[in-house]
Amino acid sequence: MRKNKIIFSIFYLVFFMIVSCNKNNPDKEMPNDPEVAETSQSALINEEIEIPAPVIEKEIKPKLNPTEEDVYPDLDRTFLYKDWHPLKQTEYMKQVKERLDRQEKIYEDDSLYDDKFTLEFSLHDETRNFCIYHNIRNVEGYDISDYEFSNYVKDGFEELAWCIIENEGVSVQWVDKTGVLVTIGTEDPRYSTKRGIKVGDSAEKIMEAYESDCIIKVKNYETNKFEVVSEKEPPCMVLSKSNECISLNKGNALAEGMMTISYLLENDVVTKIIIQGS
Repeated sequence: MRKNKIIFSIFYLVFFMIVSCNKNNPDKEMPNDPEVAETSQSALINEEIEIPAPVIEKEIKPKLNPTEEDVYPDLDRTFLYKDWHPLKQTEYMKQVKERLDRQEKIYEDDSLYDDKFTLEFSLHDETRNFCIYHNIRNVEGYDISDYEFSNYVKDGFEELAWCIIENEGVSVQWVDKTGVLVTIGTEDPRYSTKRGIKVGDSAEKIMEAYESDCIIKVKNYETNKFEVVSEKEPPCMVLSKSNECISLNKGNALAEGMMTISYLLENDVVTKIIIQGS
């Protein structure tokens, strides 16, 4: 009897150990419910096989601020005036042009700059007139759609752009937003200034056209300074003469800047005319 009790105790102990092992290893124990069993099998498979996460494409947004690599001059290009290099046609600048072309433009009243001195700073041919501080978009029949940028600045939300184009023998620069002309130039004898001076004319003809109402300064090459040789009562223009250039200068109170006509000379003959407003 005692022997039977010992055998029964050993059998009970072994059975208890087997049941405890199954409880501590749920991976080895599959549930009786078929649906639960299928879910458990899937969980085991997913642990063994890595399923890659779906690739989410990030939205590429345009840059808001330019870098030096976006805005730099195209020095390989030759424009009428040495400082007129257009900017490189980078992808950033193409986006700027598309954006600015969609914006509403401001049209200033050209008549504000119709005083006799400002009108002196202009170039014209038989059909059109380009005058400093006047709106390029008001020049009838002159296509400016194929322009480039000569300068571009972004300050916070504000964009400032200067446009440049060479077409039909004349080169012009203007402020994009207002259309205001800031530089006009030509090497074409078809264009002349207000007093009839054009490419190919002599330095003597320029002096005859302006000497009556200008303060005249002539460069002294020994001192390398301009010396006054003729005084006039203001208001008047200032004419400065050297062997390389004859320039006329006059301040503009409304624009708060200086207007300049430069007649570039070679052997006392005009080769280029450049008009600028600051």
